[in-house]
Amino acid sequence: MKSIAAVSASLLLSLPLPVAARSVLDDIAETGELRIGIQENAIPFGYRDNNRNLLGYCIAFAELLRDDLQDRLDSSILPLVKLVPSTVDTRFDLIRSGRIHLECGPNTIRDDLDGVTFSDPFFLTGVRLLVHEATRERVENTDSWEGLRIGVLENTAAERMLLDLHPEANVVIFRGSSATAQGVSSLQGTLDGFADDEVLLLGEMVKLQLSLSEYVMVPEHPVTCELYGMILPDDDREWSEFVNEIIHSDRADDLLVTWFQGLTDYILPTIEYCTERLAQNSENTTR
Repeated sequence: MKSIAAVSASLLLSLPLPVAARSVLDDIAETGELRIGIQENAIPFGYRDNNRNLLGYCIAFAELLRDDLQDRLDSSILPLVKLVPSTVDTRFDLIRSGRIHLECGPNTIRDDLDGVTFSDPFFLTGVRLLVHEATRERVENTDSWEGLRIGVLENTAAERMLLDLHPEANVVIFRGSSATAQGVSSLQGTLDGFADDEVLLLGEMVKLQLSLSEYVMVPEHPVTCELYGMILPDDDREWSEFVNEIIHSDRADDLLVTWFQGLTDYILPTIEYCTERLAQNSENTTR
């Protein structure tokens, strides 16, 4: 009689071996297609203009990827860029399923997600509260947000901040493609404040043509600081390194200047504050 070990070994040998997942670069080389997820309501990362044209930093970054891929793959043909709509709810599953190779948008780098990883940081911002001037004093003059109706997008860093730091607040969750616009518009009546990343709040204010004399962001400095990264498939080191090389290039820096120049006066103080704050946190961690 065969031993249990021998039987087990023969059974294992008869099973089909798992096929290694194809790398992103191999997939692009074979299909000639670069698939990128874009959030369409995240000014200035991705948005549609009045003619429904898709614009933003992420579209320009996709073109940068495409151009460098031609050299990397040693091809005479530029890969076709396919832009796939993504949202805060679908962005991770789009990567896990292999439907897209990269998701570009205001994605806070995290280490608690399975099946995905992040590129090196390409942007830095922080969570703040947008309030109407009429309610500013009420919000600023209290350490507790108890009784305040604070709007926030579901599944975002701002929502996590509210739940962790201000569970006493009356949190109003907004969902859907127009959630930010709905939340900001509600500041004129039903909400005391709307929490989101500063850069996204500024983009929405530009879109809705809101005046900075009527609306203000509090507190003076962000409640939390958020590093943005591209969402990538897990365990594809070659693809991650390729994307990171582009993020650190002068051309990528030029894209940031182009797409954020109108917001520079507002975002630079936050970038400087958060850079110092993150450096201090890192120093304290290594002690």
